[in-house]
Amino acid sequence: MINLKHSKTAILIFSLSQEAENLRKPFLQKKDTVSKLNALIKEKVSSLGVDYFHYTEKDQKGNNFGERYVNTVSDIFNKGYNNVITVGNDTLGLEKKHLRAAIESLENNQIPVGPSYDGGFYLLGIRKDQFKASEFLSLPWESSTLYKELKTLLSAKEIATATLPCLYDLDEELDISKNIASLSFLKIKALKLLQNLQVVILKVSKYILQKFKEASLNHLYNKGPPLVCN
Repeated sequence: MINLKHSKTAILIFSLSQEAENLRKPFLQKKDTVSKLNALIKEKVSSLGVDYFHYTEKDQKGNNFGERYVNTVSDIFNKGYNNVITVGNDTLGLEKKHLRAAIESLENNQIPVGPSYDGGFYLLGIRKDQFKASEFLSLPWESSTLYKELKTLLSAKEIATATLPCLYDLDEELDISKNIASLSFLKIKALKLLQNLQVVILKVSKYILQKFKEASLNHLYNKGPPLVCN
């Protein structure tokens, strides 16, 4: 049931499908990890009493990340919402309390921003009356300076912000151990998902190493006769 107090705020889950993410992040393709990540963020969002939408690459329109993001946010505003909170699916440290804080910040005329350790952001709240597509398109998307440039833009427009805790994304294999270290106090479901993924990657690495050793031994013991120079 929609909480009427928040009826003009919608949450946008902006992510990729399992199939598309497999191409970008091969380490997530085991055990349908992306599908589980999508289910996990939907579980968190669905309990908040606000409408939410999940856009994958099948719904997004544009030639690059920035265009797809801006077009999708515009689409949500065109549905009649005054506020949009965007999140991804790969920040397991994101909790319901962070989402509630983001909703409250928008109600208090503040823009909530959740920075990630890679220099981007995992959450951004946007008000329709402050949204200008051209300004967002000019941001350095998918770079380590995105959060910094976003803050500069908001500051230049004298827009008040509310900064959420800095969290880790899942962009590469090394991020798995970082997330596990920071998630030890969270729900077992998120932690178990990461640990299972880590085990799968370890097994694959051991298998590749074993095959490499076998190939090296075969090469060593099956050498041809020594080269004779005439």
